[in-house]
Amino acid sequence: MMRYDCVIFDLDGTLLDTLPDLISSVNHTLRLNDMPEKEAAYIRSMVANPGREFFRLCMPPEFANDADMIDRCYADFRRHYDVHLADETAPYNGVKELLSSLKKMGIKLAVISNKADHAVKMLIEKNFPAVFDGVIGEGNGLLPKPAPDMYLHLKEKLQFEQAIYIGDTEFDIRFARAIGIDCAAVSYGYREEDVLIAEKPDYIAADAEELLHALSANGISEDDHGKQKI
Repeated sequence: MMRYDCVIFDLDGTLLDTLPDLISSVNHTLRLNDMPEKEAAYIRSMVANPGREFFRLCMPPEFANDADMIDRCYADFRRHYDVHLADETAPYNGVKELLSSLKKMGIKLAVISNKADHAVKMLIEKNFPAVFDGVIGEGNGLLPKPAPDMYLHLKEKLQFEQAIYIGDTEFDIRFARAIGIDCAAVSYGYREEDVLIAEKPDYIAADAEELLHALSANGISEDDHGKQKI
């Protein structure tokens, strides 16, 4: 029997591998504005940040406090990304099966992401139509993670009793801790496993199959790293 009646997912690096399209749009925008391109590894490390901050961190440091330039470049980025956000983006292996299994158990499913709300909804509709009960991204007057706004809005809408948050970065784990719910970290996303272990999530899963077991009421033991894992 499932101990949670709602499972809330991050998007980038958790449900979908969005990195190829993000890299393409970031570097297109940087070239457009006569700025040097960024390495894929650097862009990957910035993905957890809210949209405007994500792009600001990809710009050269001399523009760090130039609000007008940041706004202009971020608008360029959004225009390109909105057209190309699904060119190469795809669900991680086993994620669709995981969601189907949870849905059959009667579990409410939701997404909370720091990605722009319209982009989150576009990607969810394309990749997981009619699967999620609630989908929230940055915007609509709700502060991004780690603020509790999106979670509280979702809880009021879905009326769940006990939720768990699933993410792939240290920021996701800290968000779950801040709002007082359990957290499962996935090590197939945009952070190395040792980074996740250091944050001490309730569970760590290497793939979607492990994640399903971690979400079930099966026994959970600690491996030799001190992390909880099936």
